[in-house]
Amino acid sequence: MYPYFRTKLLAGKLKKKMTEIQELWWAQEIENLYKLLERFSVFSTALSFLFRFFCFFWYFEYFSHSSSITFPIASIFSVGVVKYFSNKSVKCKALVLLLYSETLNFLFRYEAKFIQEDQKQLLETIAFLVVLLFQLALVRNKLYFNILLLKYMYIWFVSDLFIRNEQDVSFYYCQLMIIIICFINVLHSHSLKISFERFISRNELETSKNRLNTIKESFSDGIIIISQDLKIQFYNPRVLQILATTPDNLFNTVSSAHYIENRKVSNFIPTNELIVDISYLLNNSEQNEIVLGITQIGLSNLEWRAMQIEWENLKAVFLTVRNVNHLIELEKKVACDQMKTLLLRSVSHELRTPLNSILHFTEDLIKGAKEWRGEEAKKLKMIYISGQQMLSLISDLLDYSQILIGVFSVHKTYCNLREIVQNVCELFKFQIEKKNLFVTYRIDPSLPDMIYTDHLRFSQILLNLLSNAIKYTLEGKIEITCILTSKNSMKCYIEDTGIGIEESAMKNMFRFMKTSNVPNLGPKGNGIGLYISNLLSRQLGNKSIKVKSSIGKGSVFYFKVDIFENFSPSEILDKIESNDNENILPISIPSNYIKKEEPKDVLIVDDTEFNLEILSSILTSGDVKYDEASNGKEAVEKVLNKDNADQPYKLIVMDCEMPEMNGWEASRYINQLYRQGKIKYLPHIVGYSAYCSDEDIKLCYQSGMVEFLPKPCSPDKILNTLKKFYMYKVILISKFSLNYQGLL
Repeated sequence: MYPYFRTKLLAGKLKKKMTEIQELWWAQEIENLYKLLERFSVFSTALSFLFRFFCFFWYFEYFSHSSSITFPIASIFSVGVVKYFSNKSVKCKALVLLLYSETLNFLFRYEAKFIQEDQKQLLETIAFLVVLLFQLALVRNKLYFNILLLKYMYIWFVSDLFIRNEQDVSFYYCQLMIIIICFINVLHSHSLKISFERFISRNELETSKNRLNTIKESFSDGIIIISQDLKIQFYNPRVLQILATTPDNLFNTVSSAHYIENRKVSNFIPTNELIVDISYLLNNSEQNEIVLGITQIGLSNLEWRAMQIEWENLKAVFLTVRNVNHLIELEKKVACDQMKTLLLRSVSHELRTPLNSILHFTEDLIKGAKEWRGEEAKKLKMIYISGQQMLSLISDLLDYSQILIGVFSVHKTYCNLREIVQNVCELFKFQIEKKNLFVTYRIDPSLPDMIYTDHLRFSQILLNLLSNAIKYTLEGKIEITCILTSKNSMKCYIEDTGIGIEESAMKNMFRFMKTSNVPNLGPKGNGIGLYISNLLSRQLGNKSIKVKSSIGKGSVFYFKVDIFENFSPSEILDKIESNDNENILPISIPSNYIKKEEPKDVLIVDDTEFNLEILSSILTSGDVKYDEASNGKEAVEKVLNKDNADQPYKLIVMDCEMPEMNGWEASRYINQLYRQGKIKYLPHIVGYSAYCSDEDIKLCYQSGMVEFLPKPCSPDKILNTLKKFYMYKVILISKFSLNYQGLL
């Protein structure tokens, strides 16, 4: 039943639409007839006066015996009536047309019977034609149409015969009436159909014309059509605005345009003139749209596109032109951002490399600080903490460079919440003690030990917020609180008893390059830490960092972190309890296990002596035997030699940026050697680099590496990673194309 009702509904809508169109058509027909009536009334009145004027001078005797002067007066009156109703409704105009036609019919018949009897047939024919032209055109209903027609047939034929006392109406007259009625009916129907079709076509044509004019007027690009004889056949108003020219000077403006250096896209002819390319298109077959290039006219950079078309059966070129100043500016901005990114990436790498040595050897000295005096051990800790804070700042700079190019992201794993908070607090131990501050942290017992988040990003937020709290707290306490919420997430609060923040300053607090200048404390940074932290908060918990503050009493910063991997808290706890600690690596590696392995199963590759020394120190502490290489090429040679000697490396710790052959190339080459059967064993390759952006890490996995370690990296993490892969035998699997992109 539904299709039936739907069809009925559509039919009803279509019928209603057709009725509306017919009403418009009928209204237009009435308007046309009324305009005809206006012209006819004026013309007939003027003709009447002219006729009587001539009769007065030349046929005065005839004039004295003709109809009275009231006829021209009536004509003037009729003109006034017609003019008066010209602004009235359609129905009023239809009524005027009906009355006017009846009046004319009456006057003509009166003239025929009582005044001009010798012209009776002519006048009655004219009267009938007036009715046909005016009255019958007013009706659309066939019944009304036939009633009117029969009426005038009766008046014309039958009544006239009766008046002449010819009682016996011959069959000839009846037959003639029927033929005339049928003929007029057919003619009228055909006329209505043609008129309606013309109305529809006229409306469609007018609609299309209006649409084209609207497009032409509102099209944002300039349009020019140039014929084969290099004459402009068409243009829109917009092109005159874009080119800042006049219609007369339009072609000269186009022909004088030259491409900006290195901005020509088309390669038809080695020239920088736009008109030469246009001429080439006119004389050759190029059906697709072609970007020609960018020209400069005044201060405007204009992009030209062209396509060959047919215009009035002749070959022509359809040109479009648009102002691309904003695109040029955007290109400059993108290029500037790319330069910033490259600079920050390079600076980050260059800073991380020496910082790796500073942190590692300082940590080694701290471990042996029992032999040092208290003051010396304290200074070593200061160096180590400062290095860690510098590492955090480098991470902020690297994050900012990723934000500039739109590749900023987080990588979530399971991590220990309490351990993260403790480590962050430990980094500020020296500053806390120096300022006599009391720092505590509280963790909701309902929170699981292991949470699912990006531990590096989470640590970064805590570190930046805690650093900010320590800066602006002169005395009192700082408290870190982590609370489980009801929505599978937790809220972290950093509350201090510092100087507080003015309400006006809170609006711009998380904007980059917003230097905070506090009385008696001086300028305190450029805001990059809070800016990055706010972005990280949105990534980890889909909400920005919130602030509550009171001048002289302190501030509270809090943010939300999602801590579950699309599971409920109970499911996560069950998952963690059932996990056999496969992802939780011990801090140290039993030395008796490594001693049992064959010697020199590990290859460390780095072009910096300091980094080789650091890795040597770490591996030596775990009793791991290793070989060294200073670049990727040397590493490949050692892998080949060891494999041929049937003593393959199980693990390679590979730097990425090196001379001769970098780590990514070396990793790809080693994997290729294995796929080609040139080596029997494929060692695990771990990336170890100061280039730590998402793109760099992705490149590591794509090149065939199985893990990535950033510089600097703690010895425990390096040794844990070593055990993670070192405990397995070397890979001996069927040869296939490795793709590690899915690990990202």
